[in-house]
This record gives sequence, structure tokens and C-alpha cells, in this order.
Amino acid sequence: MKKLLMLFSCLLMMSKVTGQFYLPIEENHLLNCCNPTNTPIARYTTAQIDGAYRYLLDTLKFEYRYIHGACENRAHFMSTALQKKGIQTQKIWCFAPARYTFLSKKQLFVKDPLQITDTVNWTYHVAPIIISDKNDTLVIDPSLLSTGPVPYKQWLNALNCPEAMYTFIDSEWYLFNSFNGFKVYNNVNDANPRTLDIPAWFPNVMTGDFMNYSMGTQNIPNGLATNDIAMKIYVDEKTTLSKEDFQKILGNINNVIAFITNTTNNTIDQSFKDKHAVLVKKYEAAFNERKKYWSEVYNRLSN
Repeated sequence: MKKLLMLFSCLLMMSKVTGQFYLPIEENHLLNCCNPTNTPIARYTTAQIDGAYRYLLDTLKFEYRYIHGACENRAHFMSTALQKKGIQTQKIWCFAPARYTFLSKKQLFVKDPLQITDTVNWTYHVAPIIISDKNDTLVIDPSLLSTGPVPYKQWLNALNCPEAMYTFIDSEWYLFNSFNGFKVYNNVNDANPRTLDIPAWFPNVMTGDFMNYSMGTQNIPNGLATNDIAMKIYVDEKTTLSKEDFQKILGNINNVIAFITNTTNNTIDQSFKDKHAVLVKKYEAAFNERKKYWSEVYNRLSN
């Protein structure tokens, strides 16, 4: 019931919000299942921070320019890689009003740097943070701001949603997983326990939990490989595909996944894949190669 009560607190806050607000998880009894932590981390010099950033981009060379999804994979990959180098990070999570209130459908949004679509919209976004020896909290998110680590308030402003809420937690927490409807039970031990059915459209920042990463899922290698292939399609097929089909494939990360794996969805159905059978075969093979590569890299960084 605490999460339900927290919803109504957020409803009240929404009527007063004039800028992004910080939500301390531990003070609001959110996410009691997993109890995400917020542990103090070390401070680093400007040279150390710049070196860490260059290591991520110049040495590991993961693809960050396709921004239509999988921010949690990029964030966790960067955090894991820096931890292997002995650099401590946390993560900043930013949630749009569409995630926490009945009163708004507003999402975070940024201009699409590749101009596949006009804007890219998210209900949440996540990135690693590092703290300087001057006590500045800096966000590492080349997909959003590629000049280098930036102050967290600049990062929040770049998400174009003054009503968003944000929080900081330890880097081990990989994903915010929302439930598609659920049942709340009260804590009263009586003959007639009351329940409340929560519908799927309920603001799900109140009905989800942060999750740790499971190596068995291969989500991170899959996500990094998907970004690689999305960019390869963008570069190689921009003039060979019709504008409509080009945007249909790349305008949504789930469509990219359906196009390059043995799956379909309402947009990338079997007839669409049959139409582009040669490209499907080509990019399925390329995806599998990149997935194998990133699996080996991530396993090395994680051990």
C-alpha cells in the first residue's frame, strides 16, 4: 500500500512542480522489494574523468549515436567498464510525468541527432554519474551530450521536461521494470482481507522495481549489437531503402530488433521481412557476429 500512497503524494507534488525534483527513494518507501542502494563513491580529478571518458569512447568504441532505446544497456556497460578500471560510478535515473502521475502524458524528449524521426521520446532515461574532486556530479552520456561528462543539471535540462523527477542509486541496478497491472493486498490479518486491483495504465513508477543485471539474459550484448546494426543500416541503406521503409525499421528500436532477429511485430511483420529478405539475412548475420563480440567483451569486463 505504501506505493499506492506514494502515488497520491506525487499527484499533489505535480500541482506544485516548477522544475525537476529529486525523489529520495529511501524516504518515500519506494521499491521495497529490491531496496536499491545509494552508497558514497570516490572523487576523481579532471584528468582522471577525461581519461575515463576517452577510454569508453576511444578504446571500447561502443555505438552511442542511435538513441531510440536501450539506454539501460549503454549505462550498465559503461559503469561495468569503469568499475573494471577501478573507477566508481553511480547512476542517475530520470522519470517523465507519464511514469508517475495520472495528470500528464508528458515524456522526456530530445531531437533525433540522426534525423530518422523529429524527436525521440522516453518515459525514463538513465546514465552513469561520476563525482569530481570539486564535488561536482557529472553525467557520462555521449548519446545525449557527446562533448564529455556534464553537470547533472545540464543533463536533466537536455531531457526537455521540467516536471521530471530524478534519483541517484548505485550502479549495480540495471533496469527499472514495471508491472503490467497487479493486485495490492492490505496487511490486516482478518477474515475478509481487502484487495485493490491496479490496472495496467496505472503510473508505473509506483508499481515497478529496479532490477539487477542477470548475465544469463545477454541483454547488454544484444543491446550493444542492436545499436551497431542500427547504425550500419543507417549508413549503408539510407539511399537503397525507400524513405518509408527506412523510417519504419529505424524509427523504433523494437522494429530494429524484429528486423534483425527471428521475430516480428505489428510494424515489421512477415510480409515486410519477406520483401527485404536479402537485407534481413545480411543483418541477422551481422547482428549475431556483433552479439558474440560484445558478449566476449562484457564477460571480460565483468570478471
